Amino acid sequence: MKVTTREAITIFAAALLCSCGSCGPGSGAIPVGGDQDNEVELTDCPSGQIPVGTTVTIGVKVREDRGRVASVDVTPFSTFTVTQSPTGAHQANLHVTPLAAGEVELIISVLTDQGTELAGRCDFIAFDTHGACCRGTLCAVTSAEACTADGGAFSGSGTTCSETDCRVGACCHSNGTCTLANEDDCQEEGDSYAGLLTTCDEVFCEPAGVTGACCQGTNCASTVESQCPPDSGYFLASETCDAIICAAGACCTREGGCAILPEQQCVAPSTFLGVGELCTSEACKPPVGACCIGTICAETSEAECAGAYLGDGETCTSNLCNTITLSLAYDDEVVVDTEAGGMRVTWTGPIEFPVQLIWTPISGEQCPLGPTNCMGLSISVITTSTAIEWPQAPSCSSEGLSVEELPIEASYQLQLIDSAGRRSNIVETPFTCLPAL
Repeated sequence: MKVTTREAITIFAAALLCSCGSCGPGSGAIPVGGDQDNEVELTDCPSGQIPVGTTVTIGVKVREDRGRVASVDVTPFSTFTVTQSPTGAHQANLHVTPLAAGEVELIISVLTDQGTELAGRCDFIAFDTHGACCRGTLCAVTSAEACTADGGAFSGSGTTCSETDCRVGACCHSNGTCTLANEDDCQEEGDSYAGLLTTCDEVFCEPAGVTGACCQGTNCASTVESQCPPDSGYFLASETCDAIICAAGACCTREGGCAILPEQQCVAPSTFLGVGELCTSEACKPPVGACCIGTICAETSEAECAGAYLGDGETCTSNLCNTITLSLAYDDEVVVDTEAGGMRVTWTGPIEFPVQLIWTPISGEQCPLGPTNCMGLSISVITTSTAIEWPQAPSCSSEGLSVEELPIEASYQLQLIDSAGRRSNIVETPFTCLPAL
């Protein structure tokens, strides 16, 4: 008995349909009469997509107590044949060949020798391997194999001649690449059209721009700058390979940056790694040293240091980030009533700016000149420099003094405090006040 399309739809309106992959025992199609027992097992229902024209085999098996397979039908169908399986009359193989692309929903009807009608369902997608094939300026829909064998250009599966332009040629782009395009599309983008039916294998597309020498290590090539890879070479505009010698390598900056340069262009503080050396992730690691953030010490690069960087190669030792050292130079002999030669104060250590320099006279017998002549009030200077010229260096006045009292010795103390509250060592500045010549 052959089941029509209308009858098959009626069957599945009252039955649970079996989809691909779930048609094994216990989940088969429902018989026409409404019996909820599983009656049909479908195997090898295609998964995913299959090409148009490909024959797939679906196994159809009925429960033994429902009888033997008398006939199998499918709706809708493209082409199919039914053969009895050699393992027994309770199963058959259904061979289905889709002839058109699209979603395929097969409703499979089984008639047993007991007159029972059973049904199942198998869904898959058929896709068309044929597409537009350009032979010269003419177009035809063929398979990819047939198109290539006939010397044509295949546009892809599922393409049509209505959407395919066969009047194309090689189109050279500004970066030196080539694609096939029609003349209008190619020139609309400002590119160069090589002519109708030309191919990219037949033309050489020269990149736009000024031609020069591209050095990669000791190798040289004549090209434009866009074609000279910056990570492994450098470009010399308008130069020829006959006129130059390529001797470039990785040039590392202090911050860890890298560029391929000739040795003569890699100047201090950058470091030249050698001819032919490339810029790798490990090539230009910046030097590290001690970095003080407050009183905490870490070994980082100068660029990564968020505090005071103490120099390349410095390591974090005990109490390093608490030590500020002052040094100074000054005239230790001063003639009364003359300007002193000045004082230069410098300091080193983990300093956070601004800093405060305090110059305090030492009272008592060590300061016999008295508050006025000894500048009894402390002097404080705030600066962001790492050194300071102090014009008010030790000085003295003859006011209230007799010549017999000279020379007189006096002394001051100098200390630095930074913005983090760290204090430097205290430096004493003894000097002698001499009589006038």
